[in-house]
Amino acid sequence: QVFLDIRVHLLGLAFLCIYSGTNTITYWVQTLIQEFGVKNLQHIGLLSSIPYIFALIAMYFLCRSSDRRLERRWHLALTMGVGAISFMLLGFVQNDLTLSLLLLTVGCGACFSAATLFWTIPPAYLSLTAAALGIAWINVLGSLAAAISPALVGLVKTQTGSIYLAFSTIGLLLIVGAIVILVAIPKRLLKEQKNIDEQKLKSKIDRALQIVKREEEILTQSGYSVYVRDLNSDVYKLENITNFFLDNDEKLYIIFAYGNQNFTAEMDVVLYE
Repeated sequence: QVFLDIRVHLLGLAFLCIYSGTNTITYWVQTLIQEFGVKNLQHIGLLSSIPYIFALIAMYFLCRSSDRRLERRWHLALTMGVGAISFMLLGFVQNDLTLSLLLLTVGCGACFSAATLFWTIPPAYLSLTAAALGIAWINVLGSLAAAISPALVGLVKTQTGSIYLAFSTIGLLLIVGAIVILVAIPKRLLKEQKNIDEQKLKSKIDRALQIVKREEEILTQSGYSVYVRDLNSDVYKLENITNFFLDNDEKLYIIFAYGNQNFTAEMDVVLYE
């Protein structure tokens, strides 16, 4: 069933494009910095570390943004697009060390972030029974980039004498991969599960119930007969929550019903975003 699903193979192609980008940086970053005009080996080593430091920071913030919004496709595609543009512009600024290093740094951050973002998509697309084989096959297809991308960059550099054109070729692959993600994997096919911060949710519930508790006290002091909630009741424990719904904006509403034979049943609604 996995092998008959064309989208699984297309995900493998997209991963191959991403892996080509990360491999190209890993294998050729020192050579590229030399092309920028840096000849001192110590300086090359120090400058080579800058793109990876930026990549570490970029991965954190991009993945955090993707998780908070539960949005994968556009985060991944746009990140790949940024990497592609950075690689393609290198040849135009080759005489400017600062701009060249800046583009290389952005491209490195984009490629490694894309590699991280990509792996949020296969588990959301594949069923539980198909996930293990599907992810393994996607990884097999993508891993072909370990042989393809160094050979491709070396071939282009040898034939044209320009490593910048070789990086532009990898940029084209990244664009192809981004288009594949957007076209082949529509959002409706991704099954995401939203992780809930239990401590945050409990605090939200406690605050909401304290508000209605104060309202009860005000009404009681004014002479009204009201139903007094027992906030220590087991009904308010997280493990006992059964009435809730998620709206189109990913907002979670939790409903607590209360009342007795002398009072009309009422509801408390707690909103969690």
